[in-house]
Amino acid sequence: MDTIFLESEFRAHGFELTANFIELDNGDILSTTRCDRDDEGDYPATEICLYKFNNRGDFLWYKSIQDFETRDFIGEMKIIPNGNILLFGGKNYAHQGQSWRTFASLTEIDTSGNLISQWISEESDSLNWSYSGVLADDGGYVFTTGTHIYINQASRLNDPIIKKLDNNYNELWEQPLFGRDSLPSSLHGHTKVINLRNENTYVLSSRTHKPMPEAEDGNFSDRFGTVIKVDDEGNFIWRRNYQYFTPEETIYEMHYFQDIHETSDGGFIACGEATALDSSTEERPSRSWLVKMDEYGCIVEGCQELEPNTTEELELNAQMKIFPNPVTDILNVYINGIESSKNYQLKIYNMKGQCLNTFSPRLDNLTMMIDVSHFTNGQYFLKLIDDQGRFKTDKFVKVN
Repeated sequence: MDTIFLESEFRAHGFELTANFIELDNGDILSTTRCDRDDEGDYPATEICLYKFNNRGDFLWYKSIQDFETRDFIGEMKIIPNGNILLFGGKNYAHQGQSWRTFASLTEIDTSGNLISQWISEESDSLNWSYSGVLADDGGYVFTTGTHIYINQASRLNDPIIKKLDNNYNELWEQPLFGRDSLPSSLHGHTKVINLRNENTYVLSSRTHKPMPEAEDGNFSDRFGTVIKVDDEGNFIWRRNYQYFTPEETIYEMHYFQDIHETSDGGFIACGEATALDSSTEERPSRSWLVKMDEYGCIVEGCQELEPNTTEELELNAQMKIFPNPVTDILNVYINGIESSKNYQLKIYNMKGQCLNTFSPRLDNLTMMIDVSHFTNGQYFLKLIDDQGRFKTDKFVKVN
């Protein structure tokens, strides 16, 4: 088929970059995106645009789902058991200067683009629009969204949640992903939820923000790629955080996972990006990353078995485990038992006792992916130490 460009509804506001498509049972393709309307000047409202093509790529029709009072947003699309399509998305009033008025939405349409039903969250819930959702085995809907906590009209905090409705849009449960008793942030996020084969469980890719306003090393803000598994009641099964370190002087503070899939061996593969926020260049250096995990979200084999030490008061509570060993390029260091009230350092030493690198682990259940490809062959030591001088050590061998 030829490449098709549809430009009649698009303008230079970037909304058309969010698009999705599904293949229908007869081979037709239904594509959705956000389109700007021309009725609001330089800061327009948006609507959901639907495009249908046959399996040869021939354009069949265009339709839109409009609410003339709101901006409408679109996330994932799923075919539901009755053959119709469910659109995950949301609405807001930001184009009217009322950015605090946000809503999540689930919209059912038929294969001809006709609106069948729609659920819109209550305004008092202040839910963000849903990027991703899945169909539950019992016919309900599980999706990601978030609660906005507004400090004032210009400043807000984000509290991502996963939520479940039954097929009549009645709420069954919701689960905050980061805990509302923790330090809130506007930079927490979620990107994708999947349901697992042969399990009534869900896995989410997301990002975690750890602000450190008192950090002595000058690194006041880290964002981590995060993978979370919950059961069908929204209860946490496990959480894993990931951070990547290069041999360069550039520090990549912002990590996130954009997408995640279950693999044939029961594990997961996640993709995303690591970006340097504080850079001397005008362009921020960034790297794509692809992370393969086992069924427990681990790179370091057996990380799910590592429990914090709770018996020896003089011994560091946190535990660490490394993989692979020997290592040629990326050394994965899994750390469990980090206490948020304490400061930690992870140091790498050579056999002469010289400290080669110092890192600051800031989250529990953290895998630090450290590039040691520039190290010469030989044995090295790892030392994890807290601000009271308690420490753990391990060693690894660098080979070509």
